Amino acid sequence: MNRTKLAILSILTSVSLGVFVFGAPKEAVSSYAYTNGDAATYYNSIDKYDSGSTLTSKLNTLNNQKRQRLIPYNSLFNYFDETDPPSGYGKVTAFYSGKSISSGITREHVWPYSRLYLNGTDSSGKRTDEGKNEIEQDLQMVRPCYSGDNEGRGNAFFTMPVGQGWDPGSLGVESYRGDSARIIFYCAIADLNLTLVDKDYDNKDNHTMGKLSTLLEWNLKYPVLKREKNRNEAVESIQGHRNPFIDHPEYACRIWGNYNGDTKAVCASYGFEGQVKINNSDVINEEYLLEVDENATFAASFTGTATPTYNWSFSTKGGTEQTTDVASIAGSGSSISVKGLKVGTTYLKLQATYTMSNGATDTVFRTVKLNVVPRVDVTSIQLTNFPNKISYYVGDTFDPTGIKIVATYNDGSTSDVTNKVTYLNTNFDSAGTKTVFVKYQYKDVTVETSFNVFVREQGGGGGGTPSSSGGCGGSIMSTSIILSSLSLISALLITVSLRKKKKK
Repeated sequence: MNRTKLAILSILTSVSLGVFVFGAPKEAVSSYAYTNGDAATYYNSIDKYDSGSTLTSKLNTLNNQKRQRLIPYNSLFNYFDETDPPSGYGKVTAFYSGKSISSGITREHVWPYSRLYLNGTDSSGKRTDEGKNEIEQDLQMVRPCYSGDNEGRGNAFFTMPVGQGWDPGSLGVESYRGDSARIIFYCAIADLNLTLVDKDYDNKDNHTMGKLSTLLEWNLKYPVLKREKNRNEAVESIQGHRNPFIDHPEYACRIWGNYNGDTKAVCASYGFEGQVKINNSDVINEEYLLEVDENATFAASFTGTATPTYNWSFSTKGGTEQTTDVASIAGSGSSISVKGLKVGTTYLKLQATYTMSNGATDTVFRTVKLNVVPRVDVTSIQLTNFPNKISYYVGDTFDPTGIKIVATYNDGSTSDVTNKVTYLNTNFDSAGTKTVFVKYQYKDVTVETSFNVFVREQGGGGGGTPSSSGGCGGSIMSTSIILSSLSLISALLITVSLRKKKKK
């Protein structure tokens, strides 16, 4: 619909129906409502369980796909009579005050211009960001405003108590706090260079806005009103896209509710307290590596005072449940185990259903990616370095210093398992050649090797460990012992045995 027809329609509607707004100050609200007819399908790409960075990314993609045009900055004035029409022709509704004005109108950057991610100006001062910054030319962010109100706000954050920030409800219409919060949320998903922080001031070069916990509270405390819904429809009819936080205010807590303790408390106090997580010491960045037939255990944790009921299943990345012929989930409640997954990738989905503080029932979910690889088994172990000490007296303690054990697996890989093996037959209670057994268990398979050491009776009055060299006052190893040691070394090189057996 062109702007001339819209203006005429607005006049006729206002004359026939009238606009009655009581209270001080009086807020001018258009009675005309746009209907684009796509409310049921616009958010089809968004799963109701999406949250955090996943939801941010999906909303950003959706916004880029739906937004069909940008409005040149100097042309934004031409559309305010469509997006913010009051009851009188030739006027617009001023943001913050809600008054109908026809002069002193300026373009209010709800996300301040100096805090946007812009390309700046050239040497002559001419703007160079025109056509390059989407938020700067987006009717979802730029609002008509009385110039004095615009100057009073400056580039301050939104917060209350004010501190270093500014309260958009300070001009008499408290409900504009909710509008402002939802516009700021929109900017953060429309331009991923922009960030929300939970403080009332930050350096403008950081391209941040806040105060996040206050904005979340305003979003929940001041519900979406007719004026926001009408404007959302108007902007879509002009540019093709919507503000998702007007249609779905709950998205804000799903994205930023876990930012810190204050944001958690705000969202919890208004019913959005559900945050569920899958716990496992080996889960890294929501991914878990396991092998075919491996039994992996997972536990649930829930943020909030409610006691949820848990449902575990296998799903797609987006949370759509799927079944498998082999895999199984054992157990229920907050702790389960999975086994039997085929080689490939699937997702384990944890769904928590609970009663919120407002009495309504909510369901939240989390998925963890399961990367399933072929089973790896150990096939053998080898002594690549023998122990430093191979000759003992009866009663001595076995010393493995210097030994190195390397395991070989059926996928061709090897690993140093020296610190994971156990030694058997190390009780040197009699003289002679002793066989020390080395065992290594990997999963349910045990492999074994062995080597020999020489044990002799105490003698020569000195005791202690045999010496390989003599001297004044010292004992000299006999020729027979030296020969025995040489024989022992030969035996070590020859008699390394390897046995593999299945653990029962």
